Amino acid sequence: MSEISFSMKMDWLQCIGQSDEAIRGFKLNMLLYELLSLLYSRFVSGVRRPELVRSGRNITMQIIGYMTSHRKQHLEATDVAREFGYGREHFCRLFRKATGKTFKEFLTDLRLDDACRKLSGSSASIASIARECGFPDTRALQTAVQRKYGIRAQEYRERYENRN
Repeated sequence: MSEISFSMKMDWLQCIGQSDEAIRGFKLNMLLYELLSLLYSRFVSGVRRPELVRSGRNITMQIIGYMTSHRKQHLEATDVAREFGYGREHFCRLFRKATGKTFKEFLTDLRLDDACRKLSGSSASIASIARECGFPDTRALQTAVQRKYGIRAQEYRERYENRN
């Protein structure tokens, strides 16, 4: 991402304060994930340090950055655990303790933030948005929207269209 993209995100952050209260939190989360992705791709991506600092927040931020950068791909807890030198069970336990969410819940939220932005800002089909955002299929996206917002993806689109 370029410096222009970063400065646009910072301008967008200022505009969030003027957003509708109901979607302000969503937009802040989305911006946070995009900024983490930007930082990860700029400073960490492709660099694997064997001496990873395995203390709390530092490793958690690295893992979140990795997940953010790879959220559109098929991603399993086992693969991420291996990438950071953990066994699956230990990794899942530590991840939940650090984030308050399971690996799958966190990954679904990352993907859902992307999908909701696209639902409200594009006319692409729900199926193509699901694929673009890393959901295994349309049903997975529909289920995620229903669980988080209590409405179907199409209803979300109609309600929040062009509000981002």
